[in-house]
Amino acid sequence: MGRAASIVLLAAWLAAAGACTDAGGDAAPDAGGAAVADGTLGFPAGFRWGVATSAFQTEGHVENDYTDWIPTASTPAYREACDSWNRWQEDVGLAAGLGARVFRMSVEWARIEPEEGRFDDAALAHYRDVVRAVRDAGMEPLVTLHHFTNPRWVAAAGGWADPGIADRFSRYAGEVAARLGDLVDDWNPQNESMVYVVGLGLVNAYPGGALNDLTRLRRTYRAAVFANAAAADAIRERDGVDADGDGRPTTVWLVHAMSPTFPADPADQASVAAAARWDRFYNRSWVDALVRGALDLDFDGRTDGAPDGLAEGVFAELAGRVDVIGVNYYNRVFVVPAPGLVPNVDAIPCLRGMQCGAPSPEAGDNGNEVYPPGLYQALAEMAPYGLPLAVSENGVADRDDDLRPAYLVRHVAQVHRAIEDGMDVRAYLHWSLLDNYEWADGYTMKFGLFAVDFTTQARTPRGSADLYRRVIQGNGLAPDMPGME
Repeated sequence: MGRAASIVLLAAWLAAAGACTDAGGDAAPDAGGAAVADGTLGFPAGFRWGVATSAFQTEGHVENDYTDWIPTASTPAYREACDSWNRWQEDVGLAAGLGARVFRMSVEWARIEPEEGRFDDAALAHYRDVVRAVRDAGMEPLVTLHHFTNPRWVAAAGGWADPGIADRFSRYAGEVAARLGDLVDDWNPQNESMVYVVGLGLVNAYPGGALNDLTRLRRTYRAAVFANAAAADAIRERDGVDADGDGRPTTVWLVHAMSPTFPADPADQASVAAAARWDRFYNRSWVDALVRGALDLDFDGRTDGAPDGLAEGVFAELAGRVDVIGVNYYNRVFVVPAPGLVPNVDAIPCLRGMQCGAPSPEAGDNGNEVYPPGLYQALAEMAPYGLPLAVSENGVADRDDDLRPAYLVRHVAQVHRAIEDGMDVRAYLHWSLLDNYEWADGYTMKFGLFAVDFTTQARTPRGSADLYRRVIQGNGLAPDMPGME
């Protein structure tokens, strides 16, 4: 296929497969893992169940580069989202009522540093109140510092393609760590960085993005990697308080969107090779950089070049900047060759709706396939890095809550299977606590355990919320749960 056609397909795929909008599972699940005599799938003592949220997607009442960009993009208006800026106490209570042990949240950079170098004490005090409430409710806060949105001044300064972003982002990270560190031990600098990098460099899916600008892709990738590492260093330097008493004042997460890759035609060697290249580019290159220090800017599997004058190599200032790998899993992808799209990758995931591969007929409201074994594969791909693993997001768009109960059980069963097979998986966080603003899909895709009426802001538990409460209380899956047939 030609480059132009490939770009169109990639843009559509990214819109479908971006953060928090896709699902994966299968119609006839492999329950996975060994069961006790009565069929229960029990999890290790201390396994951390939780929920995931995002500041921009829930808070409302903020202006940043994304809200500025919305009028010029085919993206629904933002408005007040879930009004969680004002209703945060209710939301923390909902998570605590499930029995969650981890509350993943983010803080909004545009609120905290509205002007370069000026930190807003009121905004930091607000987030301090939130994390204190999370901890007082018996949960551990996991704080993400960047979830796709930026202050206006960051965008004006060049955004994430500018090498100066490392200094700007690490300064912000250090300030937040200093202000909240006595209450927070678990930190995640950036959410789903490859989704963001591809959106900025290839398909113009975020403010400041470009269409098929390979130089911008490489520069953004490099700058974001160094920014993440610098932020990790700043967090460790500024947060010296062990808030939970486990002997570690900081645990730095790498929250990474994993889409296990399959060739569209497993009998075609070109398709098989394309899937391997896409996997190397999308699933592995970011983790290689921040765990092993291996920076591969032309995505050829080596670190011996200097594309666009940018040196590759193994960098000590990148390696070892991660304590936990968090896997965000929503979907697998089928891949076809796409010569010339990204040199050395030359591959593209199939567009949703194409007759491509052999997907399960079961799908979420967004049309994405349900394929639970993909979560096991995603964890298995990350296990060789030798770090503790967690499922940092997993969920399905399901307005009527018909699919979600079995979806939840089937995916949790795959986590159990991974643990039984020796993988060090320590947490499962469901996306999401609430229906929220789902980027290009606006308010149409419902991922919440709690439904939100965006007119009244009323939160209503879905049946899957009660099911998840049972899972947490029992620390496992009971044989009478949906999806355990």
